[in-house]
Amino acid sequence: MIARYEERRAAADAGLLLYGAPSDADLARMEKAKSESEEYAMYLQQFLDVSDALQSEELLLPQLDEGIKEDAQTARHVGRAAKGWLKYASVAAVLLVMVAVLQWPAGTGSDADMARYVTRIGEQKSVELKDGSLVTLNTGTELIAAMADDQRHITLNRGEAFFSVAEDSSRPFTVTVGGRSVTVLGTAFNVRKGNDGFVLAVSEGQVVVHSEYEPVSFKAEEMNLTVGEIATVSGMQQRRFKAGMAAEFNASEQQLIAYRPEDMKDLTNWQSGVLRFEGVPLSKVVKELNRYSAKKILVYDRELLAIEVFASVRVDDLSGALNVLDAAFPIDVIHQFDQIVLVSSKGDRASTRKNKKL
Repeated sequence: MIARYEERRAAADAGLLLYGAPSDADLARMEKAKSESEEYAMYLQQFLDVSDALQSEELLLPQLDEGIKEDAQTARHVGRAAKGWLKYASVAAVLLVMVAVLQWPAGTGSDADMARYVTRIGEQKSVELKDGSLVTLNTGTELIAAMADDQRHITLNRGEAFFSVAEDSSRPFTVTVGGRSVTVLGTAFNVRKGNDGFVLAVSEGQVVVHSEYEPVSFKAEEMNLTVGEIATVSGMQQRRFKAGMAAEFNASEQQLIAYRPEDMKDLTNWQSGVLRFEGVPLSKVVKELNRYSAKKILVYDRELLAIEVFASVRVDDLSGALNVLDAAFPIDVIHQFDQIVLVSSKGDRASTRKNKKL
């Protein structure tokens, strides 16, 4: 019965976050509920992930076998129903707020300063937090910042952000995403939330990755790898990462995969407004472009997915990028009312023309 109550309460709050205008008191109440109830925290994250799934990093492939097509169609109907339910749930959230005990998140004190920052699909912006830290939000991002006398806490609900943290040895700076937290004193790092985890890239200083409700230890074991080396950490152990390191966390497997990329810019270059692809399959290119496109980009023919793309793409000129795809590859770009479809061209354009800048 308790679990059912927590599920309904989390659904209402997810609706308020996604479709409403939560007040500082609402945000404080939700943070407090997360710290007090694992069931509530779990359900809230699941409902927020529904929104991530609807924005979709998936590709629609209509020419699959009928069984898979039927499953995909069912999934889309479920997704639409869930989205409608969350909108309805936001109304219920108002009733819950009226009877909720409005307190600040545990440990932040009554002087906590809370704010919510959001970017639309295709939008990027930078904001300065109350402590002087700079945060750059990528497309489709939402985060909640709570600043207090003894700590600084960010909840990344969806999307991607680059943090340039103002140094303050008396106030750790923590970013929580999908059940895990990244804590620093002063550094620069990038976090991108996915449907089942996140990707971390450390540009300056060092960070500690730990469980959301676990006290951080800056003496945690350091992950120090050479370029190309990969290490997998299972379970909930804390790990410390220095500049030049990256990690991918898989929530389902409870695994942290650490590595040192050849070029950190591959993970942080989006801040320039330009996406660079070096021999990347079209399937991954389209997934990335969909993060910035108001219209869904779909691939109709499976054989197109393996085409390798070498390109620089401006996120504020996706139409131009698609036009060059049409010209440089055996692809026809079809613009429809609510989506953009890529199909195999009937012409005989060579797929080897790969180095043209988009």
